Amino acid sequence: MAKRTQAKGRPKGAKNCKRKLTTSLPAACPVCNSTRRQPYKDGIVAEYYMTGEIDGRPYNRVIWRRTRCLDCDQNLTVREYLFEPA
Repeated sequence: MAKRTQAKGRPKGAKNCKRKLTTSLPAACPVCNSTRRQPYKDGIVAEYYMTGEIDGRPYNRVIWRRTRCLDCDQNLTVREYLFEPA
């Protein structure tokens, strides 16, 4: 049997990289406060390019998507704020 020429995994002495932690909350139903929902339907309903801040974070794109709550069957439109650097 031939010997391996290349080691598996990380090399010895390799340092860990530091990662920043971010928090993202899922959209909740305004009626029952559940975060369980059906997959988005009808694709993207509306998409706008504008600039502003929400909760101290900048955004330059707003997307609306339609879905339905799995617990109370309420129709929902989820608005998502995105920041895409140029």
